[in-house]
Amino acid sequence: MKRFFMLVALIIAFGAKGTRAENQSGTINNPKQLNDSVVVTANRNLTPLREIASSVTVITSDEISLSQKTMVSDLLRSVPGIDVVQSGGIGRSTSVFLRGANSHHTLVIIDGVEMNDPSSPNGYFDFAHLTVDNIERIEILRGAQSVLYGSDAIGGVIQIFSKEGSGKNSIKFNSETGTYSTYNESLQLSGSKNNMQYSLSLSRRDSDGFSATSAAVGSSESDGYRNSSFSANFGYSLSQSYSLGLNLGATNGNADIDKSFGNLDDPNYYNSAKSRILSLNFGKNSKNSSWSMNSRLSIMNSKLESKDDYDRINNLDFSVLNSEGGKVKFETQFLFEISETVKLTVGEETEKEKYNSSYFSRSIWGPYADTVKEVKSSTSGLFALSEFSFNNNWFITMGVRVDYHEKFKEVATFRITSAYLFEKQMLKLKANYGTGFKTPSLFQLFHQLYGNPDLSPEKSKSWEVGLEKYHQNFSIGFTYFDSDLKDLVALDPITFRSVNISKVTSSGTEYFAHFKNNDFTAKLEYTFTRNKNLSDNAPILRRPKKKASLSISNRFNKKMSVFGQFLFVGERTDYDFRPFPAEQLTLPGYTLVNISAGYKFSNNILLNIRIDNLFDEKYEEVFTYGTSSRAVYGGVVFSL
Repeated sequence: MKRFFMLVALIIAFGAKGTRAENQSGTINNPKQLNDSVVVTANRNLTPLREIASSVTVITSDEISLSQKTMVSDLLRSVPGIDVVQSGGIGRSTSVFLRGANSHHTLVIIDGVEMNDPSSPNGYFDFAHLTVDNIERIEILRGAQSVLYGSDAIGGVIQIFSKEGSGKNSIKFNSETGTYSTYNESLQLSGSKNNMQYSLSLSRRDSDGFSATSAAVGSSESDGYRNSSFSANFGYSLSQSYSLGLNLGATNGNADIDKSFGNLDDPNYYNSAKSRILSLNFGKNSKNSSWSMNSRLSIMNSKLESKDDYDRINNLDFSVLNSEGGKVKFETQFLFEISETVKLTVGEETEKEKYNSSYFSRSIWGPYADTVKEVKSSTSGLFALSEFSFNNNWFITMGVRVDYHEKFKEVATFRITSAYLFEKQMLKLKANYGTGFKTPSLFQLFHQLYGNPDLSPEKSKSWEVGLEKYHQNFSIGFTYFDSDLKDLVALDPITFRSVNISKVTSSGTEYFAHFKNNDFTAKLEYTFTRNKNLSDNAPILRRPKKKASLSISNRFNKKMSVFGQFLFVGERTDYDFRPFPAEQLTLPGYTLVNISAGYKFSNNILLNIRIDNLFDEKYEEVFTYGTSSRAVYGGVVFSL
């Protein structure tokens, strides 16, 4: 801890000279302050993209609207370095892998609330039920980010901002129907008056769906899905400098699922997931002040019920799982404008997690039961990030963090980044190096069968270098990344206990080429990734070496819009878990084409149509699990 305060003192001393700078980059509570050339996630304050040495992708509300996609996971599929794996269609377990890291190495933040689930076995966030309703912006930050975000951020950070109300009161109603007897409805209310703004969203999704397990292995019954979601964003300006914010969110998702072995079809097997979030923040920000601050209290709770009752196909099988997890976090950060060329961000975080579960099953092997009574953990962290600017074309950040976990004591991480701009050539050279960590989940520590209280945190070292070229209408670039992860938690094949056993390396390249001319936009992106398990040379499951995407959109006469997306995913390694022992196999690559179009019939009415999997590609993201065939959806949006 002493080293942390010494480093903070050195950083302040280094930048103590100079005059006070006008604050252009205070802490962020208002997504409307963001645009295509400014991000907040990289440095935890408003920073121009030209100054960022990390790899960042921004998905705007306009891009969400043009694509007409309904789930966040579908928006992420085209992002460089991201692999999305869904086990059986909408509403089923959906994992996101960043640069080959595991799903629990990606930190997901919604309106300041960390969403990684304490009740899941590895502490990951399941994207199965996250809809695009009321989302203003998504920022994806790739690479180890533990210095600013602590545990869970070894692979990167996905941060989501809700819409903020402005202007006169408005109402928007969206209704859509289509293939698989799908019905989607949403209602959005927003506006502002005097010192207060609000944005509310209600949505409902119902679908008969397709079989969660693939027809290729004999499954035929339809597995339905239902989702109800609520989101609210309130803001109040106490004065020109001080503000309050309140964010609320609730999701209820219910998905019919199938078995992964034996008789796969199961007519009464389902998962029911509920989540609740609350975020209350207080901020101070002023253009005429040399400092700003933000304090936030966030609460997250999740519940999962999974039940398989007796039925005519599986008349000897019964199981029921109930689990609940929760997280309470308080954080405060300050941004100091020490001089025109030096900024310092310091912050403190305190987090408490809890988890409990119960499971009972009965089969031909007899009854089985296990219970995890409520277990808890707490973590406190201090971090500091300094930002230096030289001649307005060389930007350096240095950060350090110390986390104190009640079980693992102190864990220290650091990160340094550098971006250099060749102004005449409109060229940016970037590089960074950082360390990260991930504390074992409560399940991995305390489960009576699979847990191990002697586990150590997972650790990482990662670096990247890249080059980006900009022009008035286009930009191109590439990034080479490399990361080493050690002490990864896995199940011991003999004892079935969680142990620190795996060491994995991941490296690769990301390429992009973007073109924009008035209302026409084209984005071409490609990722090549190598993953290797150094512990036992076992393959890394479901991570393709090659992935490419091309997205094109255009608006015509402010009335009609079109969007097209080409997505290629290469071969992946998977296992067939039906026999024992499981058999390794290779899933073939696949190509998807999705298109959509919108026509503004009047100022108040927008007609939409979209086609997913236009050429009816037959593929699997997980072996034996189903995917959508060609699907057509149409709808109307009313605005008042």
